[in-house]
Amino acid sequence: MGETLKPLECLDKSPTTFGFGPVAYSYHFYEYKVFYILLPLMIWTYLNPRFFKKPKTTKSWASKAVLGERVLTQKDDLRVIIPKHHAFTSKLLTYIASAFGLIMVYGIVSASFWFCVIGTVGSYMAKMWFLDRMVWLFEDIRQENSTVSSWLY
Repeated sequence: MGETLKPLECLDKSPTTFGFGPVAYSYHFYEYKVFYILLPLMIWTYLNPRFFKKPKTTKSWASKAVLGERVLTQKDDLRVIIPKHHAFTSKLLTYIASAFGLIMVYGIVSASFWFCVIGTVGSYMAKMWFLDRMVWLFEDIRQENSTVSSWLY
């Protein structure tokens, strides 16, 4: 813990998060022309994880966030017990991000600019908080599990 996000870290994923809501909302003004923006965004979403090489190190905040998610999803295979405070918070933040995602969808469908903005920003903030908690989870689990610890290089 104690690490902060470096200024440009994780920005390769921001266009996806911030892009879909506003682009979909702009359909109300630009109609089918919006697909000229939406299609590259969808292609980027697909190619992004495949485009970048394996990181030189997994000691960055973003890498630890991904590794924390890996711990959470593979807890049974790794034979780790997720501490209650991490399990509760990860579920809560997922629900919060989902609720804001529904607000964003409502804003898109109803052509409500502020619902779209609030939903997009709220969903993004909840996801970033979730990722921060995944770094914390990774740091806690790696100290007691040699397999998880070996992921750090």
